[in-house]
Amino acid sequence: MVDFLLPTSTYYGWFQNITILISILLIYNVIPSSIYFNNKPVYRILTGLTFSLAAIIAIIVSWSGDTPRLIGLNGILIPIAWYFGGAISGGICIAILFLIKICVGDNEGFVNIDVLLTLAMTLTCILYFVLKNKGFIRLSPDKDLLFFSTCIVSVMFCVFSGMGFIAGNEKSPGIPQIIQIVLVNFLIIVVLGKVIQLINIKNEGQYKLLQYQDHLETQVQERTVDLARSHSLTNAILESSSDGIVTVDLEGNITNYNNTASSIFGLITPDLPQEQLPPISTLISGVSAGDLSVHAELFHFHPDQIDTIRTVVTFKTDRIYEITITPYYHQSQHIGKVLNIRDITDREKAENSIKQINRQLKLLSGITRHDILNKVNTLQLYLDTIRRNYDISSFSDSFEKIDTIVSIIQSQIEFTKVYQVLGTHEPKWQDVTSIIRKVMEQYDVSVTLNLGTYEIYADPLLERVFYNLFDNSLRHGQCVSVIEVSDIRSPDSLTLVFSDNGIGIPSDEKEQIFDLGHGKSSGEGLFFVREILRTTGITISECGLERKGAVFEIVVPKGSFR
Repeated sequence: MVDFLLPTSTYYGWFQNITILISILLIYNVIPSSIYFNNKPVYRILTGLTFSLAAIIAIIVSWSGDTPRLIGLNGILIPIAWYFGGAISGGICIAILFLIKICVGDNEGFVNIDVLLTLAMTLTCILYFVLKNKGFIRLSPDKDLLFFSTCIVSVMFCVFSGMGFIAGNEKSPGIPQIIQIVLVNFLIIVVLGKVIQLINIKNEGQYKLLQYQDHLETQVQERTVDLARSHSLTNAILESSSDGIVTVDLEGNITNYNNTASSIFGLITPDLPQEQLPPISTLISGVSAGDLSVHAELFHFHPDQIDTIRTVVTFKTDRIYEITITPYYHQSQHIGKVLNIRDITDREKAENSIKQINRQLKLLSGITRHDILNKVNTLQLYLDTIRRNYDISSFSDSFEKIDTIVSIIQSQIEFTKVYQVLGTHEPKWQDVTSIIRKVMEQYDVSVTLNLGTYEIYADPLLERVFYNLFDNSLRHGQCVSVIEVSDIRSPDSLTLVFSDNGIGIPSDEKEQIFDLGHGKSSGEGLFFVREILRTTGITISECGLERKGAVFEIVVPKGSFR
């Protein structure tokens, strides 16, 4: 049992060395995390110096003794320096340990075991890291530290045992004592390494936190600049608008407005404090003419009012404004309304003038048309009277021409009645297939429909388009027995193809057929077709081959079909 024990001074030295190692951990903890992550060479140098400092402190602490002891931790400082700092740290630690040994002159001990132990630790670390870099050692951090510590103390045990066997003197420790030394060193390496790992993890967390903080600060700065730029752009847009723009909360309180709105409502300046601004309902009812209660109620907002509202308000200044009320949101939450106030006084006056002119023209054309038709009917009556009472056999050709001219005049007058209403009604969405099926019932001809289900936005006279196309094919195609209507869909347009198996249209007449007066009859049908479609931007053209049948392509632009 006595042989197992080491000298009391050895235990005291261990206690002293452990105290020093704790101090070294505190010093290691001071190494900045920025150096650990950004400047590895400097980190390795600082790590080597930190662990070497343990030997220096040990010498200073024990200098007053009879024999200045080295820290005796060649088997601890060198492996730890290698493990965490690599070759640079290990090399610095080895150099300082030997320098202290030379300065102190500590040549006692059996066969310079410090030198052999240092060499053995160095070779073990080199071999370990070569194997690790080659991928032969793949363990978790904790298992890796235990495996590394086991390798170190195994070599340490071999060195102590071998040197004791060679020395064969009383100063050499026995196997029980060597085991005790090795176990203590193993525990110190494991505990010291684990603490350093925790320090590194803490530094990594702090470093990432600092990086994230810098990232957030950068984002905040960029966002602040973007917000300032966006705010400036928004103000520029608001002030450049000729419309009055006002934003209000759900209680109708004004939150922002531009100069145009300020002049409309008589506000002093856009910089007027928000708490001094009256509710929008008060401003509207205070300057409006007519039924003020209707407008006042209109501008009392509620969260469930999410539809866009348009209203026209006439102010006491006789100016007419169109007010569009649109909800706006923040993070999917309805928080207020945007009012766009547009002065439409001039437009209203112009529209009223146009309506008045149209009414007058309609009245004038109606009277004129009625008078002309009366005259034509009277002329037709006289011609019938002449036929009944006189022998006109020698003038029969002339009378037939007069009849033809009278019929054309009647047709043209009737056409002006129909053309007069073109464009006077709002376009609407209409089902193409339903319209064509309705027209098909009026004609005795085979019709093939290859159409999808479409609605197109066109003048209410769209039905007349297909009536005229059917009539044109049967009247001028001579031998038409089949009519086909199909479609061609593209991302930007819808093309309706109307084709027959008649004689077709000569190439030099493909555009002339749409001119007013062209053709064998009145020449109004295809002209009228093009005019009806043109009101909503729809085009029509003929692209068939002569003697192969007529082919009309009706191109509906994007947004005018669904």
